[in-house]
Amino acid sequence: MLKITLSRRGMTTRQVRRFGFFVKQSMINAAKRWRKETLPGHFKRGAGNKYKFQRRTTAYQKRKRRRGLGPMEWT
Repeated sequence: MLKITLSRRGMTTRQVRRFGFFVKQSMINAAKRWRKETLPGHFKRGAGNKYKFQRRTTAYQKRKRRRGLGPMEWT
């Protein structure tokens, strides 16, 4: 987790706004990168062990097997 604190002492209003804009853009870029690079890995075979997914019900597993897919594969 990342914690950012900002002391406004000695800063102009413009500087505070620019810092807020920078933080917002940084968070957007981080979210886009996570979605592109990390999220797809959650839906590949073996991801359950890597990410410690909760066990799926027997009915869920049967449905997936009928479709020829493993649990948590992108459908």
